[in-house]
Amino acid sequence: MRIFQDGTVQQTHLLDGTLMKKPILVPRHEYISDYQSPTKAEEFFERLSELPGYKFETGSCTLEPSHSTVQYGPRQAYLTCVPKIYRVQSAGDAPDFLMAEQARLEAEYDCTFNTIQVNQHL
Repeated sequence: MRIFQDGTVQQTHLLDGTLMKKPILVPRHEYISDYQSPTKAEEFFERLSELPGYKFETGSCTLEPSHSTVQYGPRQAYLTCVPKIYRVQSAGDAPDFLMAEQARLEAEYDCTFNTIQVNQHL
């Protein structure tokens, strides 16, 4: 793993320690502090924790799983170096409360999402 001065992180090795032929950048995530009120966030989190089908997952070629995931939508793409045991497949159609949240995000960001993925970090 290589960390640059601007905070960018690059994966350089597979889980077994083998040097990757082509290193990849680790994606960054946006945090929106006022996205939901604390009450709504608590209710939403409760519903998320009740979803069936969570599985240990990693999208990393070098890191062990640090979270469990459930995913809804057409498919999940992985780099070929990610061990198959840690890859998640679609759980089918998303529950209504997630579809409503997806519609809200699509309207806010003026784009379409074809997949919903929920991660539980341990």
